[in-house]
Amino acid sequence: MVVLFFPPSLGGIHWGLAITDADIGRSDGSRVVQLGLSVLPPLIGWGALLITAPSGLLVMAAAFFGMLLFDKHASHKGEVPTWYLKLRRPLTAVVVISLALAAFV
Repeated sequence: MVVLFFPPSLGGIHWGLAITDADIGRSDGSRVVQLGLSVLPPLIGWGALLITAPSGLLVMAAAFFGMLLFDKHASHKGEVPTWYLKLRRPLTAVVVISLALAAFV
């Protein structure tokens, strides 16, 4: 039996950044997008639990990679700290490779 996990903290950081008072100058539209996207990782994770293990693992790998792309976009817009992307890249690589290997083994 393969146990899938989901990344609530990936969305949690964007939730926290969207509701901080430090970015009052941001438009409400960008906050809505950031809040909306912050709930996707846990929803995708729960959805991955409902499908077979190999497919669920690949869905999770794709979700981690997609969140990295969103984080990269947010970094270029200055919405996340500069150090955040440096941390996310290697961690995402390890997680995506691990999930892909688990799906095919």
